Amino acid sequence: MNDKRKYLCAVSGGPDSMALLDKYHNQISLVCHVNYQVRESALRDTNIVIAYCKEKNIKLEILTVTEQMYDEYRKICNNFEAIARFIRYDFFLKCSKKHHLNTILIAHNLDDFLETAIMQKQKNSKTLFYGIKKRTQYHGLNIFRPLLNVRKKDLEKYCLTNHIPYGIDETNFCDKYTRNKIRLEIKTWQTKKFNDTIKEYKKFNEENKNKDKLIQEIYTEWENKDYDCKLLVHHQPHVLYYVIYNFLSKNNIKKISSDKISNIIDFIIKGKGNSEIRLGGNIFLQKQKNRIKILNQSL
Repeated sequence: MNDKRKYLCAVSGGPDSMALLDKYHNQISLVCHVNYQVRESALRDTNIVIAYCKEKNIKLEILTVTEQMYDEYRKICNNFEAIARFIRYDFFLKCSKKHHLNTILIAHNLDDFLETAIMQKQKNSKTLFYGIKKRTQYHGLNIFRPLLNVRKKDLEKYCLTNHIPYGIDETNFCDKYTRNKIRLEIKTWQTKKFNDTIKEYKKFNEENKNKDKLIQEIYTEWENKDYDCKLLVHHQPHVLYYVIYNFLSKNNIKKISSDKISNIIDFIIKGKGNSEIRLGGNIFLQKQKNRIKILNQSL
């Protein structure tokens, strides 16, 4: 990392993000913290972040999520994890514009990479990349994950060794969510099994690197242009398949068949005027003024 640059940093108050904050605090201009108000220990974590930023004289922006905010995002989807992701990344984007910073540091680690890859594999995802990427974008905001090759246990050890306070999210030990079930299973693995599994996924990613890079460039341009359908009309169907798959995945639309994606491509390319198609349940894909968006019509 370039020492002369200044970054935003997403900090939850957990060991991963507190380790990230401490490692790079001299390069961080602003910390972004979200309190979702869904667990008893949330305020404790907020106070940990406040105290650290005050000690290091780092600017801090806090978003306390209200029920009204949740209602707005429920118009897009009903899944809490997806809603929380939309809320925090929109907040990061808003902070980046307000403070004129274009890169945010996120504390995803090697365990997070593996959990995500396994979830994708279990869903039979038609992806060209398993896991989490070190560098991505969100509506023009650069996202950088410098700890992606570090084990979670090593980040916890870093905090303990350097006396960095952190909070543990008690919901991480609940097996209600698929990710938590996978996380708890991985904790039982021997180091060799962990490393061998990581190598498998990274080999797949390397083999598909060039094709995936092309898809991501097309998708990022499309996203930055507010999903203007005109940008897609000149691409081949096999390319559009992965672009649309990315769009659906990022919007937490699950169990979409190849036939459904083909229908969506036809809808995007050939559909005229203002129209919509059902993606499943009460979730619709709407086309308006040649731009598309997801709508939850149950609300």
